[in-house]
Amino acid sequence: MSKESVYNSKLRKIREEKGFSLEELAAATGVTAMRIRHYETGFRSINRAAALLVSKIAKVLDCSVDDILDSEGEVYVNTDSMST
Repeated sequence: MSKESVYNSKLRKIREEKGFSLEELAAATGVTAMRIRHYETGFRSINRAAALLVSKIAKVLDCSVDDILDSEGEVYVNTDSMST
């Protein structure tokens, strides 16, 4: 399983454990439900640009960013979407 897949599945697991629907988490963070769904399904990777949003989500879910990411706090960077 790739790192981004692990991050995505952790996000959904924590959201569900905390009792949040996608819509509730979206309303609480100002992030659209579609974007959160994209993170959870792997359609979008959690990259550096998204790290701030993940931090905001973690605060609402009362967990650490490390709970969603790995224990070293590494962030997957999707270089395919970076312009040169």
